[in-house]
Amino acid sequence: MIVARVTPKPGKTAEVIDRIAKIKANANSTEPECLEWRVGKEFGGDTITTIEKYSSVEAFVHHTMQPAFQQFVAADLVETKSVEFLQEMSA
Repeated sequence: MIVARVTPKPGKTAEVIDRIAKIKANANSTEPECLEWRVGKEFGGDTITTIEKYSSVEAFVHHTMQPAFQQFVAADLVETKSVEFLQEMSA
């Protein structure tokens, strides 16, 4: 499971949300090894969080090579980011 958080640069929140929506749509429609892709926005703030699940590390690497993802990274819209790789538990 991957939890990624980004805080857009000032004035870029709408564009970040639009680009993340495109990444999500691509993952859900063209990446069969993407098992889950959810997104939420912080109450009262601009931080956006995604929760993603892939069938394998290779599937995640494939995801990061997709044009929508690469264009998002290249656009330099994010002030801060963090990515956590978590092992899912049944507890």
